[in-house]
Amino acid sequence: MNKFLLEARKWLTLKEPLCIVLGNDSCDLDSACCALCLAFFYNKHRQSIADLVRVETPIIPVLNTSRTNLPLKTEVTYFLRKNDILQENVICSDEVPTSVLDASKFILVDHHVSPFNKQTIQVIDHRPFYSGSNLPTDCRLNIQEVGSCATLVADLIFKSNVDTKSDDLLETLKMLYAPIVLDTVNFSKDADKAKPLDKSISDKLESILDIDEESRVHLFNELVEARADVSSLDSLQILSKDMKIFSNFDGTRVIAIPGFPISSIAYTQMLNAKENLLKFADTHGCDVIVLMGMKVVNGIVSRDLGVVNIKDLRLFDKIIERIADENSMLSLVPNENNNFLNGKFYDQKNVKASRKQILPMVKKVLDEFYGNGP
Repeated sequence: MNKFLLEARKWLTLKEPLCIVLGNDSCDLDSACCALCLAFFYNKHRQSIADLVRVETPIIPVLNTSRTNLPLKTEVTYFLRKNDILQENVICSDEVPTSVLDASKFILVDHHVSPFNKQTIQVIDHRPFYSGSNLPTDCRLNIQEVGSCATLVADLIFKSNVDTKSDDLLETLKMLYAPIVLDTVNFSKDADKAKPLDKSISDKLESILDIDEESRVHLFNELVEARADVSSLDSLQILSKDMKIFSNFDGTRVIAIPGFPISSIAYTQMLNAKENLLKFADTHGCDVIVLMGMKVVNGIVSRDLGVVNIKDLRLFDKIIERIADENSMLSLVPNENNNFLNGKFYDQKNVKASRKQILPMVKKVLDEFYGNGP
């Protein structure tokens, strides 16, 4: 993988168009592994993508985060070290020249709404389809609501009829296995993230890689610990560890949804949390911020969330109304003991609902208020 990544860096200097495999802007483990592994696989097995990408076109993986923010993705940096991948070898989005971005084709993994939508030739994603994604009509779509996007990438590899027992592919499959285990919460029935395809692909990977249940549990605990290790991050940095930012069609209203590997209440108690949340809001032009917390203790998931108004009380009130409605299925219980920046905080009893479910709910409120385009 390191050799491939060094070659990919050299390809950035070429004047010819590239094919960029791009993860989502949260750059979590699933997104990072899918970008790295799919680009590596396509370069090794060009016949699998020959109908979409010319054989002479280099295919490179790009992590959708800045070089500065990469260390904030603690489970990603941990996993790179674990797999002997040098952090300086991976390509971050701010290292790709604008001229290269403008001339290249894109394969989107773990998301399908992108500023590069018109240049996108393939999508592999596991979140609900958004009709406003404006992808080309001939874009190849594989969008299935499974627990992990890595499941879909591994499934693609298995369906390609290649020798999965070669050393290169064994390394690739091992990397894809990790986010499947993490994102399905080790196939926890309470979390209910795993779908039948996640289980069947995981079983196949465990057979090929000779992984037993004890090893899987150990891997899961390692990854949870790495993701939750925010000891080196301050209350500003942690907001960018795993965040989504979106706006209405003309960019006049912006909402951020940072996700934490701690409770949102714990975030509000961090040093300088108020000042840094407002600084974050100013940097990104946020009107409302939705804080999502999650803890995993002994395999048991707990969630909470908070909504903070920055400069649009009407939008804030409507978001509160929508998510607190019993029809939202979030099963929110108000936490009356926290008045952080006059926000509203809730324990979330339906721990099965993640940002994949909450973001479309909030986005719909935004679109209803301010429109979703002409």
